[in-house]
Amino acid sequence: MNKLATLLLLLFLCHHGIVCNVNSAAMPQPSVDELWKSLLFNYSRLERPTFRGDPVTVEVSMYILDIPKVNIKTMSFEMDFYFRMRWHDDRLRCELFADLEYIDVPYKKEIWVPDLFFVNAQEVHNPNSNFLLRLYKDGRVLYSTRYVIRARSIMDFKNFPTDENMIRLDIESYAYTSDKMMIKWQSKQSLGLNSERITDFIIKNLTTRESVIHLSTGSYSRVYAQITLKRRGQLYIISAYLPLIVVVLMSWLSFWINPKLIILRLGLLVTLLLLAALCVLGFDTELPKLAYATSLSNWISLHFVFLSSALVEFMLIHMIWGRRSIQYLQEHEIEDKVEGETESTCQKFRNCLCGTSSRLDLASRVLFPGFYILFNIIYWVA
Repeated sequence: MNKLATLLLLLFLCHHGIVCNVNSAAMPQPSVDELWKSLLFNYSRLERPTFRGDPVTVEVSMYILDIPKVNIKTMSFEMDFYFRMRWHDDRLRCELFADLEYIDVPYKKEIWVPDLFFVNAQEVHNPNSNFLLRLYKDGRVLYSTRYVIRARSIMDFKNFPTDENMIRLDIESYAYTSDKMMIKWQSKQSLGLNSERITDFIIKNLTTRESVIHLSTGSYSRVYAQITLKRRGQLYIISAYLPLIVVVLMSWLSFWINPKLIILRLGLLVTLLLLAALCVLGFDTELPKLAYATSLSNWISLHFVFLSSALVEFMLIHMIWGRRSIQYLQEHEIEDKVEGETESTCQKFRNCLCGTSSRLDLASRVLFPGFYILFNIIYWVA
């Protein structure tokens, strides 16, 4: 009977917002469970706190523990973070625990909780279903939990692999329109981060944003957590940029090889082309199918143009050699027989074309490095 009387008195005092200063010696202090039951008297979790009034304001904050993976092929990312919501519910106001600032309760299904969800999430996990529900005596409610999600965010790869991209997590109420619920970031520092370095990226900036979106079912309040990532391009410099530079520089050695050594010169250029193809093999599989060229694809394409041009220059020399050889032999075959020259026709022909091939190789020795330096200036400065 004493417990029943105590509970009825708690219900009356809490319902009318009366501060209880009863001497602890005359009346035992209520337990958290008794306080919780008294607060839930005549409480409906189906109604929002301001059911017939202004929209309830829900303040959110995030603390990111880790971003273990950013998948550029699927334009998705994984994130592990704490998510906190704060709102005010006058129905849970009670001054009975005056000596306590708040109480922690494990019954989240018995009170109204905002129905926020992650708009662009593909998978959402709540490890061990952990949560914190904290009730303050003035009616403020804090709800905190941990999520591990995989979400999709559109990225721009035009400057790949020196690109910067912003991954974004959109948070919105599923059922409550903006005239019933407004979502806001708690403060400018509501988005926190445990570490500024992840596997292939450096986190440059954290920003938050709020907006109201308009859908066919109404207007909804939405907040955005935005993270700017800068790719660490050292891997691509070592595995793509430097090897192609070395291959192009080696291709210029063909301009110093005597055109008579056809097998040596042709073998060098073909081997370098195959080596370049082997160096860049697999880079295109890292990216999704794009409708535009990336910075790396432009770099690779131009280097294959330089390698192919060296091969074309060699073929051009032999085309000129072949045409002139036929013409020269036709003009001098009879003259050699009549004049009784001691020097053979083929030897005269080689001497004649030696100057032509030397001039073309000499021009290539200057033009190829010149154009390559110009290309690098434009590529790295632009």
